[in-house]
Amino acid sequence: MKHRYLVNIAFLILTLATTSAFGEQSTGSTGNYEMDLGQVYGAIKAVKAMEEICGNAYPEYIKKNEVAYQEWRAKYKPFLQEMERHFTAYAWREAGGDTQRHMEVLRKLDDGFKGYKKGLEAEMRSEGEEAFRNKCQIYPIYLMTDRLNLEHFYAEQVSTIRKGPKE
Repeated sequence: MKHRYLVNIAFLILTLATTSAFGEQSTGSTGNYEMDLGQVYGAIKAVKAMEEICGNAYPEYIKKNEVAYQEWRAKYKPFLQEMERHFTAYAWREAGGDTQRHMEVLRKLDDGFKGYKKGLEAEMRSEGEEAFRNKCQIYPIYLMTDRLNLEHFYAEQVSTIRKGPKE
């Protein structure tokens, strides 16, 4: 049963890779702790992935985008830490409290995020070089939008997550 949730999170992460980097995603909660956590945590990871993707493609944006990312993290620090605690606890529960298995679960989830990042980059590049460069150039502005107040944008999912998993 627990393995099913790990598969669900990995599937959700890969599914998110098909959404536009600056587009809208569904903000409706599934009512399922693991799926909603996957969506919110995937969005958090996407913010960092975008910074890395842009830095690899356009080194001239590295410093500006890195500073913007750190400012975004500082602005939403309590919420981001809360979601990271939920994610860590989720991985520990999936591992059944076994340290070795916990490392395996984290590795599998990290592999899912790497796949997500590749899909995100492909999506960001899908409209051509000029549009891709523009997305990277305006990344700091994007971080200041209401869309990146993830606690508010994903309010329904956050409510489900804060209720905790149904065991």
